[in-house]
Amino acid sequence: MAMQGSLKEMTVADIIQHTCQDRRVALLTVTETNGELARLYFKDGAVIHATSGPLIGEEAVYRALSWMDGTFSLEVGVSAPEITIEKNWSSLVMEGVKRLDEYGQEGLLEKEEIDKIEDEKTKTVQDTLTLLLTNSKEYSGAAIVGADGYIKFNRLEETRDESVVAAVAASLHNLGNRATRLLAMGNLKAGVIQGEDGNVLASPISRTAVFVGTLKEKGNIHTALIEANAVCTKLQKVL
Repeated sequence: MAMQGSLKEMTVADIIQHTCQDRRVALLTVTETNGELARLYFKDGAVIHATSGPLIGEEAVYRALSWMDGTFSLEVGVSAPEITIEKNWSSLVMEGVKRLDEYGQEGLLEKEEIDKIEDEKTKTVQDTLTLLLTNSKEYSGAAIVGADGYIKFNRLEETRDESVVAAVAASLHNLGNRATRLLAMGNLKAGVIQGEDGNVLASPISRTAVFVGTLKEKGNIHTALIEANAVCTKLQKVL
């Protein structure tokens, strides 16, 4: 059962300190009064990953540390999807407090700036998928599927059921990762399903995002793999 409370009763800095000192594996979800959300992941006495809107890693922690009014929920046993923070927890808290002392809220990214970053990220991803489908002779549709199993960016054909495509992409990704680990073949590069009337290709971008493409009936899989790799390499910088 998650521990819940108000930031007026316990600050984010206090929660970080207690959770790290207890050396818990946990997820802290902080919700600011305006609806902004931050997620901080803990393991072995450290904050190892954090997200807040488009912010990832240390900047997401500093954002959460600036919130004085809102609620929190601490769930024990929830593992981080990736590691984006190397700095120890006390240094994170000290830096967050220092920023507030020196610059106040103006020293941190404001909501308008965060929204701008998010808009730019969305445009980059959508433009990349659109460019792929415009120039490629192999793909009929493409999408980005999140670790939660839902499509985050969609450029699929109207005839495709996006929930089915997302499920297939997640299955390919999970099965492929398991197979490569069991066979000691390194990290998964891509998974492909070949059908009589077309093919589906899934390729991991990061631990939390997968590129999935539907190929035309006579699409060349080798060329499609090369194009998928180029897309994933570009999107690694923004996802």
